Amino acid sequence: MDTKQLNEGDQQTSEIVQKVESEQTEDSPDNTTDEDVSIDKRKILERIWKFCLQHPLAAATCVGVVLGGIGTLLLGIAAIRPDSSNLSLKGEDIVKFIQAVKSDETSQIEKSLQKVEESTKASIMDKAVVEAFRLQQDGRIDESIEKWLSIVNVVEGTKKDLTAASWFFLGNLYSEKDEREQALSAYDKAVALKPEFAKVYVFRGSVYDSLGNYEEAIANFNTAIELKPDYFITYLTRGNTLSNLGKHQEGVVDCNKAIEIKPDFAFAYVVRGNVMNNYGKYEEAIVDCNKAIKIKPDSSSAYLIRGNALNALSKHKEAIADYNKAIELKSDSVNAYLFRGIVLKNLGKYEEVIAGCNKIIEIRPDFAPAYFIRGNVFSTLNRHQEAIADYDKVINLEPEFVEVYLNRGNVLKNLGKHKEAITDYDKLISLKPNYAVAYTNRGTVKDDLGKHVEAIEDHNIALNLKPD
Repeated sequence: MDTKQLNEGDQQTSEIVQKVESEQTEDSPDNTTDEDVSIDKRKILERIWKFCLQHPLAAATCVGVVLGGIGTLLLGIAAIRPDSSNLSLKGEDIVKFIQAVKSDETSQIEKSLQKVEESTKASIMDKAVVEAFRLQQDGRIDESIEKWLSIVNVVEGTKKDLTAASWFFLGNLYSEKDEREQALSAYDKAVALKPEFAKVYVFRGSVYDSLGNYEEAIANFNTAIELKPDYFITYLTRGNTLSNLGKHQEGVVDCNKAIEIKPDFAFAYVVRGNVMNNYGKYEEAIVDCNKAIKIKPDSSSAYLIRGNALNALSKHKEAIADYNKAIELKSDSVNAYLFRGIVLKNLGKYEEVIAGCNKIIEIRPDFAPAYFIRGNVFSTLNRHQEAIADYDKVINLEPEFVEVYLNRGNVLKNLGKHKEAITDYDKLISLKPNYAVAYTNRGTVKDDLGKHVEAIEDHNIALNLKPD
């Protein structure tokens, strides 16, 4: 679709944007009836834009956008170190699960999209917008980005609200591709055009969260709350980020606020349960997950978080049952396979762990933690070459995955490849200079090589870093 064709819809688009501008900061339900729409199909796109700006989470669910938002679930989960006893969702996981929540709002926007497609009065611009959404829904993300950019190229400088909304959806798409810097740039452009566009701050804060820039994330959430103090999603995202910073009590307060605003939203209890897990209040986390399951029995995430709490209480069989249920409800739940694998590994059920990792890799071939866990199991089983191959894959996918250099170095040490092992320990220390174990292990290898003075120096550094 070329620029000339897009321009043919200018008059109708102007009407749409004026409508959006007058209502975009409200979260009241869309009260337009189907009968109203059938009378004047030129209003259909108004409803789509109004709805998307009011309910971006539901809109994204409908069109298949998996937002990076608090970040990227599958890639972001790599920040969770797989052998840690602290099984926890990161802030970046929250939007992913929220996106999976089906709602009546989702069917509303789908109905509006269909009516535009069926209308003989829809303008070229109307159709361009619907096409952009459909491309998202079909998973043709690059093509959807190109379509939104073509819309921006036509309306930028003349239609501020439509341009801002387009940049918002582009930010969501870049987040899905894990192109976080481009997502931030798109969100920046959206708020530069419409500083009062509250939800952009939520999603921009989510990207900062996924990058580990929690302070910047909280600053964005604070702005969103100032603009829209009744938007419960912001409290959930900020609460989880505060928990990531170790401010668990403040995180609980934010989750309580979200639940106060939206007491029937199951995932709010899941988020608070996750914060409770981080806080070490596992029984309370279980209570929250039970509430979520009562509201929404098919909530995969509730079983996942409850499984983490049960595992922390050493109720391993019950934890595995919950992870199994999470997988039953969501067969591509990488988190469920990941966390179940950690528990199974600790129980010595190595072949089951390998099978689970294989399943994760089938779902997400670029998911580094699956190779890391499988490599650790291979190492435990003295299948050293397979372990090294998996560790190599992790490094290829995530060169700054710190722990992999320690574990690969250990395998190389056991194989008598001392120089290669030292190279790995050196790399680990360059990434994390205060990692005591790296100095201890490097010192041991240097001692084996007869470099006793250097070995003593490494052991002394390790003792200073970790006297016990």
